[in-house]
Amino acid sequence: MKKKLLFVLSLSVIGALASCRDVTESSSSNVQEDSENSGQQSSSQTSTSTADITEEDLAKGITTYTNSKGATLNLTRSGIYKASGAPHVNSYPDDHVKQKLLVAPISFKKGTGSDSNYIEPTDDLLDKINVTFTADDETMKEKTGSDLYSVKSFYEHSSFEKGAFDVVVLPTWIEYKGTAQDFKNSTSQAGVSMSTYVHNWYLTEYAKENHGALANFKDENGQVYKWTDFDTDQDGYIDLLWQVYAYKHAKNDTSFWWAYVTYTGSNSNLRDPNVMTLAWASTEFMTESCNGYDPHTFIHETGHTLGVNDFYDYNNAWKPMGSVDYMDQNLGDHNAYTKFTYGWINPYILKEEDLAGGKTAEITLRAGTTSGDALVLA
Repeated sequence: MKKKLLFVLSLSVIGALASCRDVTESSSSNVQEDSENSGQQSSSQTSTSTADITEEDLAKGITTYTNSKGATLNLTRSGIYKASGAPHVNSYPDDHVKQKLLVAPISFKKGTGSDSNYIEPTDDLLDKINVTFTADDETMKEKTGSDLYSVKSFYEHSSFEKGAFDVVVLPTWIEYKGTAQDFKNSTSQAGVSMSTYVHNWYLTEYAKENHGALANFKDENGQVYKWTDFDTDQDGYIDLLWQVYAYKHAKNDTSFWWAYVTYTGSNSNLRDPNVMTLAWASTEFMTESCNGYDPHTFIHETGHTLGVNDFYDYNNAWKPMGSVDYMDQNLGDHNAYTKFTYGWINPYILKEEDLAGGKTAEITLRAGTTSGDALVLA
């Protein structure tokens, strides 16, 4: 028996989630991305048929569940990771409390010899980090000349505020005690080892008179941030630590001087929260394009902290997402599947039995990026 299903779609890609460059590197491999800016576009089809079922008749996918104690909890990808003993950043915090994203600018001492990869940790570069992570949309457009979002603004828009971050950037560089080469010689786990250094540095500065280098690092109440302030859900872990280092990334080194997300495996500590989830990337990912304020890599890697994988083929043989997804080639937005698993949208559910007896369905989906509309065919 034939079953008729007609979709009335309104599709758009907003330019603010697009690219400002011609060609760039993916943040997790040497895959080049399609570069065309996506302006606002929309198209729609109008049907004159009379359908038995419309979107108003459909149930929606659930992103909550009730536990054995009767409490209603969010069912998300990050929640599943946490339940399995591998906590990620919560993509949809309970009570809608924004999690803290702490950005730590990292610098190294300059060696006596020549080091072509050394980057000077200037005040101007520190300002670029601050803008790239926290700027409003108007400021980003002014700085980049394109409709781009900062990391903070991207996740506010993409998550419909459900997975937004309270992003705070340290107002000073954390200088490592040696050169970049000294650091590399000391460890094989760049991000993890540096997170311990950042943790200790922060506690040391806070303990100084007037809180040392943290004197001007204050919350909305005018109080200097305590280390525990970055554990908003009080699970004994810092919500998210972003380490942005002033040293050139190595395009043939995907394990040390590159951009990635990793986990320390540390134990929970409520009195002195440990770092669990962290991101690590060079300032060069930011300064290579977009007038020095390129947010693409940092938005992409932040997506990993919420639990989703890359959606591109590491061998560059095929493109399962067609290169238009933020976890594919750093373009566009997170797709509807990702947003559903993050708990940000509730898609319509159309089951085969809904069309029994020759029924027809006409489902109208508005632009998913701005509305959250999506459809699951079950």
